[in-house]
Amino acid sequence: MSAGLSRSERDNDRLNEIRDWLIAAVAERTRLGRAEIRIDEPIYRYGIDSLERVNLTYQLECWIGFEVNESILADLETIAQVAAHLAQVESVGKR
Repeated sequence: MSAGLSRSERDNDRLNEIRDWLIAAVAERTRLGRAEIRIDEPIYRYGIDSLERVNLTYQLECWIGFEVNESILADLETIAQVAAHLAQVESVGKR
């Protein structure tokens, strides 16, 4: 991320990075192509069960650098919702 970007642009870039990470993670677990993963579809529709959610949450925490409650992947059903929430949490934590 460039230092010349506004906070809004940096936040949007980070949102896209988180969303892309989630798409790649779901695609890897389901053996689907990234283009087949829709950000507005509930994650469970891709066969991500509770055990996979725990594993996905752990990998997400390692990547994103802060603790993520496993229930977020169930409570916020779609990749778009999860990415937006995490980007907001991260942004607020940096202020």
